[in-house]
Amino acid sequence: MTQRLPAVTLEPERSLSKTQVKYFKDFLSAVKWMGNAGSHEVDVLNFQDFVGALGLIERVLKDMYLDDDLETFKELASEISKTYGKLKK
Repeated sequence: MTQRLPAVTLEPERSLSKTQVKYFKDFLSAVKWMGNAGSHEVDVLNFQDFVGALGLIERVLKDMYLDDDLETFKELASEISKTYGKLKK
């Protein structure tokens, strides 16, 4: 029988602004679009886009738990969404 680890709850260190929530939604939507495209619509994802998506996830987590600037990743999320959000086979 495998032993389960105790559950850990992480709470953001501070409240998030409406602007931050909007950008987090945009960032994670870009990652979702790329994941959907990779699973259903394209044979190969661009490696740089994949690395960028990991950066977006990292940005959201850092900004939720650390006090950092959001500006760096706005354009990246927009480009990934443009590339993968509208694909249809």
